[in-house]
Amino acid sequence: VHAAHVAIWKIWLGWSVATSGAVGVFCSVMVYVFTGRECWSFTRVALRFSFTAAILGVAAAWLSILMAMLVLPSGGMLHVVREHGPLLCQTLMVLALAKLVCEVARLRHLLFARMSPLKRSALLHTRELSNVTLARFALGLLGGLVMPAMLLEKLPTLSGNNIASFAAITGLLFAANLAGELLERYLFFAACAAPRMPGGIR
Repeated sequence: VHAAHVAIWKIWLGWSVATSGAVGVFCSVMVYVFTGRECWSFTRVALRFSFTAAILGVAAAWLSILMAMLVLPSGGMLHVVREHGPLLCQTLMVLALAKLVCEVARLRHLLFARMSPLKRSALLHTRELSNVTLARFALGLLGGLVMPAMLLEKLPTLSGNNIASFAAITGLLFAANLAGELLERYLFFAACAAPRMPGGIR
């Protein structure tokens, strides 16, 4: 009976944490949506914040797995990682690719003739902020696609003998994703073109 109660509490605790996290992300989204800027529409901000939460969540899961394996190494832990690791890698790759595609899609406004806030934002990405943009995409590809692909290749043969290389890849995966998302959030603010004042210089 005690074990059943503990299991129920774990389920409720898990759902409570997930719900509070979702509410927190929603509140963060609405803070920027209320500004009325075209770059910060509900759909655009919600997609960016949701992808960030999901990507860093999976990356943090990998970091937790790494810490557990280093602190309490065991055959059972290796089995769990080999069994569930591929799904985590594939999930991270899908999320990272989807987010990078969304970010590239914003540059399509460069092709439009009208000088809208979205086009000015795209121009900032490719001119004044081009170095930051390139670094963001490089880190996104490294942490979201290259490192998970390397983990996928290594997981079937994971053992105590090659735990060092697993640790290096996992640590780099988390660091690259964290740095990439920080740069993406910097671009979120720096490349958001404000509406022009009436009568201002165009």
